[in-house]
Amino acid sequence: MSCSRDKTTIQEQDLAALKQKYDARTVNYFYETVFHEDFGKGNNENLWKWTNDPTIVIKGRASAADTTFVREAIAEINTLGLPLKCRLAQTPDSGAIQIFFGNVKEVASFLGVGNLDVMGVDISSSFGFAKPESYEGRLINARIGIYFSPNDTTAALRKKVVLEEIVQALGIFGDSYSYPSSLFFQNSNPQKRFTDLDKNVLRLLYEPAILPDYSRLSFEMDFADSLYPVNSNEKLQKYLRNFPVNPQIAKDLDEIFSGDLLLKHPKEVNVFLFGAFSRQDSASIAEASSELSKLSPNLKIAIGQHHGSEPDHGVVISLTENKKQEPAVLQEGKTIAGKSCMYPKIIKNKISLSFNLSDRSKELRQQSLVSSLYFSLVPIKMTKSRIEQLYTLTNDRILFTRYYADLLRIVYANEFVDGYDRREFVKLKSSLDL
Repeated sequence: MSCSRDKTTIQEQDLAALKQKYDARTVNYFYETVFHEDFGKGNNENLWKWTNDPTIVIKGRASAADTTFVREAIAEINTLGLPLKCRLAQTPDSGAIQIFFGNVKEVASFLGVGNLDVMGVDISSSFGFAKPESYEGRLINARIGIYFSPNDTTAALRKKVVLEEIVQALGIFGDSYSYPSSLFFQNSNPQKRFTDLDKNVLRLLYEPAILPDYSRLSFEMDFADSLYPVNSNEKLQKYLRNFPVNPQIAKDLDEIFSGDLLLKHPKEVNVFLFGAFSRQDSASIAEASSELSKLSPNLKIAIGQHHGSEPDHGVVISLTENKKQEPAVLQEGKTIAGKSCMYPKIIKNKISLSFNLSDRSKELRQQSLVSSLYFSLVPIKMTKSRIEQLYTLTNDRILFTRYYADLLRIVYANEFVDGYDRREFVKLKSSLDL
């Protein structure tokens, strides 16, 4: 990476125009994907971008389909109205962006990175890896290595791998846990795509007012009002004063910290159902998901589609029935966190529920399903009293009680930033006399 050079902040009139054109969601997603690099150490101090139209050359064991994927990716990027155009090189070895298709060892050799597995790249499935080079923030070339696993045979998946790597080679080097539907989602998700949010991040990067080598510190200063992690203590304090928060909520908020850090789910959560789910069970989860999604604009919950194998993200609920077990309900849970992106998050909750089919288990079935979902999203201890107070049924509609609705709203507030330090929260509570 280039050394830090703090570029002059954006001109006032240009900055005002950018803030009117791009919303806070785009600004924050830009921050965590442009100023972070996968498998790098820490965050990037300056952004990189192309100032010339990059040519792309295809190398290695590219099939006719691979070449088609590259052409289609170029065509899609060129529809975005960016001040640059990508194009295929006319002669071998003349491309500023070289895309190599091969096996794992060949890709590692092409990239000159040694052991990809040791670096943290998942070589058990298809992957892409880019190595860019720049001069004073101007991208001058990039090497992209792509490996397609024999197990990943769908054209849609391979096309997305190619598209993602080319887009990232344009200057969006970091993946994120925030939006599983995004092309830049860190984990595997067959449903991810080049979303409107992704496209707006790329458009913002290539705004003329955003100069090559523009620094992260300048970005934080220019967009401080809409950038959540900047002055986060002051923003959270203001939010909590306006809420307001009572001592019991403050006590429960202590529990959501994992060690010293705040960890919560992404803004999009897919819920995957496995096992002996009845139609009513599925309806209960769908109803609870819908009601929970209404509580915060920063949380969208949907029943996810799966194709046999267990996903590596979201809330996975596995339901079994065992007439021989003594307790009416048995529950086990496991939480998996991701910490390789700019913001750490809970990536997956695995919940195993077992019912013995007694009358008591039938009474508890819906309650167990709904509470398992809620307490996955708000990771506090699931006690009997909390479960009983969690929601009410009104005309068969699941309505979460005011207290637990408020608790979820606070946890998923933008002001309560991912990775927030528990020690800072303790100080904040003290200042609020909680």
